[in-house]
Amino acid sequence: MDAALLVQSSPRPLNQRERFYYLWGGSLLLLIGGMVAAFVWFSLPKPDPTLYLKFEAPAIPARGFPVALVRRFWFVHTVDDGLMVIDPWSPDDGCGIRWVNWDQYFSNPCSGSKFQVDGTYIEGPSPRNLDRYHIIVTFSNGTTVESNEAGDPILLHGREVARLEVDTTRLILGSPRQNAFIQLDNVRFLPYSSR
Repeated sequence: MDAALLVQSSPRPLNQRERFYYLWGGSLLLLIGGMVAAFVWFSLPKPDPTLYLKFEAPAIPARGFPVALVRRFWFVHTVDDGLMVIDPWSPDDGCGIRWVNWDQYFSNPCSGSKFQVDGTYIEGPSPRNLDRYHIIVTFSNGTTVESNEAGDPILLHGREVARLEVDTTRLILGSPRQNAFIQLDNVRFLPYSSR
C-alpha cells in the first residue's frame, strides 16, 4: 500500500484552452499594470515651467567673435557691443540655421533664407526675422539687466559679464520682414472677354 502512494504521476501537458487562459491572464495583467503606471506618471507633480538656463562668462562670445553656439542657442555679441540669444531654428520651415563665417551671416540650408548677425532678414522665403529669447545678464559688479519685450540686444558698455540666464519659456517672435508682400499698386487686370 505504501508503494502505491509513492508512485508519482508525471505532469500532464497543458491543453490549448489552458494556454489561452494563461495568455489572456498575462495580457490582462500587462494592461492593468500599464494603466497604473500611466496614472502614477500623470499624477506626479510637473517641474516648474519657468526654466532658466544659466551660463557663466566663458560661454559668452568675445567681442571679436560675434557668434557662439552653446547647447541649443546662438549667443550673439553684436558690433555695437550688445548681447542677445537667438533661436537656432528658422521661422519658415523649422530647419536649423547655420553661421556662415566667411560672409558673416546666418543661413538656412533647407530654404536658403539669410539673416544678419542680429537675426534681421536679408533674403529668402522666411516670413520674419529670427526669433530671440528673453535673457537676464548679471555683470561682475552685481547689476542685473533684462532684455526688453522686443528682444533687443543688451548693451554691455565695456562691462564684464558674470552670468547670463536664458528664459526658455519666453521666445520672442521676430518681427515681420519689410518686403514680405509684393505691392500690386500699378498692376491692371484686363477684363475677361469672350470671342
